[in-house]
Amino acid sequence: MHIPKMKLYRMGSDPEALFVKPVDFDWIITPAYDIIGRDKKKTTASFIGTDSRPVIAEIRPNPSRNLKRHLYEIAYAITTTADYLDSSAKWKGNKLMAYPHILGENLGGHIHASMFLDDPLYLKLKSVGLTFGGGGHYLAQYNGGTGDAPRNRELETEVMQAIQTRSHITPLVWGQAMSWLLTPFEKWVQPWVAREQRNAHYGAEMSPDAVRLGTSKQPFEIPKMAYVHWEYRLPSTWLQHPWLAYAYLGIAKLGLLNMKKLMGLYLEEGKGQKKGQTVAEAFEAPDGLGMPTQFTILKHGDPSEAGAAFVRNMNRLLPGAHVSRDLLNLMGVVEKCAARRGAWFSKPTPVDVEAWRQLL
Repeated sequence: MHIPKMKLYRMGSDPEALFVKPVDFDWIITPAYDIIGRDKKKTTASFIGTDSRPVIAEIRPNPSRNLKRHLYEIAYAITTTADYLDSSAKWKGNKLMAYPHILGENLGGHIHASMFLDDPLYLKLKSVGLTFGGGGHYLAQYNGGTGDAPRNRELETEVMQAIQTRSHITPLVWGQAMSWLLTPFEKWVQPWVAREQRNAHYGAEMSPDAVRLGTSKQPFEIPKMAYVHWEYRLPSTWLQHPWLAYAYLGIAKLGLLNMKKLMGLYLEEGKGQKKGQTVAEAFEAPDGLGMPTQFTILKHGDPSEAGAAFVRNMNRLLPGAHVSRDLLNLMGVVEKCAARRGAWFSKPTPVDVEAWRQLL
C-alpha cells in the first residue's frame, strides 16, 4: 500500500451531551432543542447547538492546532451552559450528562482532521472535482470541485481498484489506523456496557460509519498535495472531564502528527496469515486472522486488558515520534484517566463542570 505523507492542518471536534434532570433513582432527558432553540438552521451551525438528533446537544469549538485553545473553548461552552441552566427558573435543575449510551441515546466525541496528502490519486480526483466518499467505498464530489467535469471512466476504475485492494489510503483505512491507537483507550477508560451499546449502533472500529467526509474550505495550496477533511467517529463522548477530553484529543493528534508511522504499524499488524492474501482479504476473512490484535482480543469486559494493549501500541509509536508541546503531558493525563475511570463511570453522573471551570 502507498502510505502518503500526511500534513496536519487543524483539528476540530463536535462532542455531544444531554440535558437531564434527576428523577427518583434515574434521570429524565430534557430535549436539547427545548433549551437551545428549535431553529434547525441556526442550531446545526451554532457554537452550542443540535445535530440530526435534536434531543442531543453538541458543542462545536473552533478547529485549531493547539489543543489547549480547543479545550478552552469547550470549557467556555460547558461552564456558560451550566451557568445559564442554574440561573434560569425554567431550566434550573437540569444538568449536562456525557455518557456513551444513556436513556436510549448514543453520544459521540467526534474528532475532525483537516490534512494535506501527497497522494497522486487524490490529486487526480481533485482535478475532476471528485474524492472518496463516506468511509471510502465510493466516489463523491470534492469539497471545492464543481462536480460537472466529463466522466473519466479510466480514473473511476483506478479508484475502485484502490478501494478494493487497499493500494491507497481511503478514509476507512485511515480511520482503522486511528482506531489501532484509540480503540484500546476507548475500551480501557469508558464504561464497558454503555460503550458497547453505543458502538453497536455506529462508530465501531471496523465500521464504514467510523469515518465520514467533513466539509471545510481549503485554506491554501501546497504543491503536489491534496486537501482532505475527515471526521473520525469512533470515540464515545469525552466531555465528562477535561482530562478525558485532553487524552482523547491528544492521542488523536499524536496519531495525526505521525500518521505515516502509525499507518505502517497498523498495516504490519493487520497483515494476512496466508501467503499472497491482501490486507483487505485478511480483514474480511471469517476467522479474523488478519485483524489487528486489539480488535480481536478486546472482546471481554476487562479494562486492564485494553489498557495493556493501549500501552503496547503507544510504546511502538512513541520512539522517534513528533510530539508537539501541547502533548507533553499526555501520558500523565492518560494515567489519571485510568485511575479515575471507576469514579467517573461506576454510574452515570453529570459532567464535572467545576473541573472544566478551572481551565478558564
